[in-house]
Amino acid sequence: MALATNESSGTNNSCSTLIVILLDASGEMKGQARDILRSVNRFVDEQKSIKADNARFSLFTFNENMKELYRNVPIACVEQIADRFYKPKGHAALYDSIFNCIRLIFMDKQENDRVVMMVYTEAREAASKIARLWDVRKLADRVRTEGNWTITYTGRDSEHWANVLELEEGNATEPSSNFLCTNEHFAVASENLAEFRMSQAMTTKNLLVRNPRDSLFCENSFIASKIIV
Repeated sequence: MALATNESSGTNNSCSTLIVILLDASGEMKGQARDILRSVNRFVDEQKSIKADNARFSLFTFNENMKELYRNVPIACVEQIADRFYKPKGHAALYDSIFNCIRLIFMDKQENDRVVMMVYTEAREAASKIARLWDVRKLADRVRTEGNWTITYTGRDSEHWANVLELEEGNATEPSSNFLCTNEHFAVASENLAEFRMSQAMTTKNLLVRNPRDSLFCENSFIASKIIV
């Protein structure tokens, strides 16, 4: 059951942004569930502070099935997501979830919307029953004709998925099991998304690109944490 939904959230602004997160809730995420949720909540809070456009927000989680936590809701109305709503378990129906997420976005997308869809997963395809890779690729072809979608993929086999979804290099990356790096990942995405929302651009090619100095810090933090442990 969705925490909130808004089927008719309209805007007359010349440019608005529909922000969508598709978040892995399979057993692969179990060890970092709390850290991921903290990062997502911080990301949402930062986006709520941006007043440049009338952004709306959707958050879907998935394992064998996809669930709506928020769908097409004004981002100002989004509340902190409690731990009880994110309990990773099971296997990942990755094809089904990406396919269905894009279909729902097409249903919710309004004429003046820019779409930013962010996929975050630690899993590989394991449980899809409806969509095949070909189906995802075909739907991605339709997305590209729109000219106002940005899709990012953070997950295993990111190069493969960048090819399937035809993502820009700056919109695909591997995940990290280290909290500092995961938090930094969402922080960088949030900062870049804020800049994008304040612009009149319809897409962005580098939503996940961080400052090289930040990457070094993240790397060293990971090494330090391993030494401390």
